[in-house]
Amino acid sequence: LASQEMVLNSHSKDIFARVVDIYEHRTKIHDRNNEIKRFVLRWMDENHFGIGKDFHIEEPLPGYYSLEIDTFDNCRINVADMGMGTNQLMILLFHVANKLHAARSSRNRYVHEDDNFLACPTILMEEPEQNLHPNLQSKLAEFFYEIATSKDYRIHFIIETHSEYIIRKSQLIVAGIGYKDVNDARNNPQKVYFFSSSKPAYDMLYQANGMFSEQFETGFFDEAGNAAIQLMSLGLS
Repeated sequence: LASQEMVLNSHSKDIFARVVDIYEHRTKIHDRNNEIKRFVLRWMDENHFGIGKDFHIEEPLPGYYSLEIDTFDNCRINVADMGMGTNQLMILLFHVANKLHAARSSRNRYVHEDDNFLACPTILMEEPEQNLHPNLQSKLAEFFYEIATSKDYRIHFIIETHSEYIIRKSQLIVAGIGYKDVNDARNNPQKVYFFSSSKPAYDMLYQANGMFSEQFETGFFDEAGNAAIQLMSLGLS
């Protein structure tokens, strides 16, 4: 788990400290033109996750790091003071940034293959929406889609999520592409599998308009609607 410590200890079990440690070594070895940092800064900016303008990593002792963010109002704040949502996003950005060199190298290695599926590293993620505002959860879907379809990297993601906002945004992405029909839409790079409590997991199957052919079981996406209906009925009684 990620902590909110002022100093991150990479010798501990703190995932935040470990990804910062790997990031520092990756940039020193591979990042001659600062590509990795530019990637992180782009997704930190106001048009994406809105975290800040820049970040600074200090290593007072080997394996111990402090991470500070330059905010949009020109303050410099330790990431520990910015809330768990910011911590989660910075972990995500560093983790993906750490894979960029390997992703580009693998893609180049298979560039002459008819199907360069093997060129795509895969990242498994568990509930990346934790501690995030609904708007930022929607932006996560944009982030995953852009990285997965990038001609430079094409990193694959397998994501376990309970976020309605991530799923709904993925539907909007499909709807906005302009697929001709259902068969065409099913060639899109996103898939959603629902893990049922009563039957095997099944593909929800995107339609060209972004809707799903299959239905979610009760107790998932219908919970908010059911609560709203109950609230209205109580107000009218």
